Amino acid sequence: MRILFCRPGPFPPDMYAGTELTVYWLCHRLMAAGHEVAVAAGRRRVAPPAMDRECGFPVVRSKSIVQSVKVAAANLRPDVYVITETGPWTGVILPTIGEAPIVIYEHEVARCTIEAPVELRSRAIYLANSPATAAHLRQHCDVTATIVRPLFGVDRYAHIQPRGERVLFVSLQRRKGSDVAIRLAQSRPGISFVFVESWTETPERTQHLREYVRKVPNITLLPNQPSLESVFPEIKLHLMPSRSQEAWGRTATEAQICGIPVLGSSRGNLPATIGPGGVTLDPDEPLELWLHHFDRIMRDPAFYAELSRKARAHGRTHIAEANRAYETFERALREAAARRAA
Repeated sequence: MRILFCRPGPFPPDMYAGTELTVYWLCHRLMAAGHEVAVAAGRRRVAPPAMDRECGFPVVRSKSIVQSVKVAAANLRPDVYVITETGPWTGVILPTIGEAPIVIYEHEVARCTIEAPVELRSRAIYLANSPATAAHLRQHCDVTATIVRPLFGVDRYAHIQPRGERVLFVSLQRRKGSDVAIRLAQSRPGISFVFVESWTETPERTQHLREYVRKVPNITLLPNQPSLESVFPEIKLHLMPSRSQEAWGRTATEAQICGIPVLGSSRGNLPATIGPGGVTLDPDEPLELWLHHFDRIMRDPAFYAELSRKARAHGRTHIAEANRAYETFERALREAAARRAA
């Protein structure tokens, strides 16, 4: 089967984030099963459509997602299109897709909205990366989505045995709880923090935060990373105080597979993602409450050991679930193709 993934934003190596990495590893899994894959992606800078194989499969990038889809479709002649984020832009590419089968694999609660063309609701097969995303689709779009957890590639972290004492925070945005993470770092100057940048909706605000963080002596700021494999060995605790209705929280799962507990937000799907391998509370709770849980995790060896054990056990259940997720995804592709044939 030939499958074309369509994304309006940048794709690795232009940017590394949860959805992009999920699609990247899913493409490799599909290729291992004998399928042909390609990705049509956006690009921030103005440039004509260009195809490369930096990811190990064809990726067409352009400032215009329509042009990316056109070039990729002409090259691949896809049997099925997979849209990983709906919105007004999906209506723009429908003329290019024509009557071909469509699978929508939603990854963002904040972005899967009723702004997507109504035509898709009766035509496409919907998948969601978590129960939170599926509930949002049901409530706001009146569609039923099958859950396919975004766990492709997480098995790469199973060999890591962290021995560090540092604290990790990913994505320099206030909606990801950067203000909470910064205040925790400032309140505990004797502890080393690692901040890793990711994508951003507001580059100007992120630049301001970047300049501010560089003045905090116990914070090391790293650029967007293709993988956290080189970072996790130094980490004792992963912070995830997100204000967003997180659809999953991929780095929480990756950290827990290594045995790293997560101190995170109670919003979106994060309580289920983190489960027993961490502590969750609302990001707008007083800093004192965050510090209370932070200090207990960092300073109580017995509590930390128990939390780390639960984190590893909880995280590694997802490795087995990745196989079931792939089977569900492939079944959706075949169902979409069968609908078209019928």
